[in-house]
Amino acid sequence: MSEGMPYVVVRAVHPTWCTTQLPTEVADLLGVPVRESRGPERSSRELAFLRRDQATARVVSVPQAEDLLTAEMKEGRVLALAQMTEKMVFNLPERLLEHLEIRVYRRGSLGSRATDDTLAWIVPQRDYEQFRQASREGRPFGDRPGREYPRVYLCKSLFFRIRPDLEARKEVGALSPGTVRGRG
Repeated sequence: MSEGMPYVVVRAVHPTWCTTQLPTEVADLLGVPVRESRGPERSSRELAFLRRDQATARVVSVPQAEDLLTAEMKEGRVLALAQMTEKMVFNLPERLLEHLEIRVYRRGSLGSRATDDTLAWIVPQRDYEQFRQASREGRPFGDRPGREYPRVYLCKSLFFRIRPDLEARKEVGALSPGTVRGRG
């Protein structure tokens, strides 16, 4: 991800049991069919997670991004794959959790994986605005011949350097204690 590029947080989620659901808006961005029958079409509900900078993974729909996925495999940047259920639920793969620096612990009598961390689905602002425009015009976002595949990222939802320290910042025109602003 580019340091100076603005991003939109599409959704933040807390995957308590290291399982999460693909948000509908993210599915639309990636071109993943939300409603689908069981059977051979099930492969269209597979996600790939690609290594990006520290604690960030790019997310792609396997059948929608075959060329990109092939190139990423050659470069050794594929972290993991995840198969989604009919309701778009999937387990977060161990290698992905490690890359995202998600703290995992064992919970319950069966020792199921759990976390207190939160994940964020983020998209470059320009891509998000183009996606929203395509949605308003009633056309799919992924249907863009000759254009780059949609850029959707998953990261731990701890953000640094995105805003100045809001507690230390002084409001412009702030009232001093005891001052009452009246009309007139």
